[in-house]
Amino acid sequence: MTREAKSTVELPSGGSLALAGLLSQDTRQDIDGFPGLKDVPILGTLFRSRDYQNSETELVILVTPYIVRPTARRELALPGDGLNTATDRKANFLGHINRVYGRGGPVPVGDLKGDYGFIVE
Repeated sequence: MTREAKSTVELPSGGSLALAGLLSQDTRQDIDGFPGLKDVPILGTLFRSRDYQNSETELVILVTPYIVRPTARRELALPGDGLNTATDRKANFLGHINRVYGRGGPVPVGDLKGDYGFIVE
């Protein structure tokens, strides 16, 4: 089973959108009682209990967009920058797939240090 949700909203920077839905619902009935006495007609109901167990699973998705400083297109590096395919001789005899020579420009500065995203419990 696939469930989809599509919507278009306008949010300010730092504003949040919450999307929630019920994934599954399971209801069960248990009949417990005192062994032997719960099966006696009429009086057995005094020694019997009915329990309902309701189990629900829900999914909540929170989205918070942040507007950041845009980067100029010329400052971005593509995976194919400075990439050239290897010659047939090198590919067949040496197993080379490509050769890299020089760089098209400076590599953008950036790192992946620090915490990213949110964990909500």
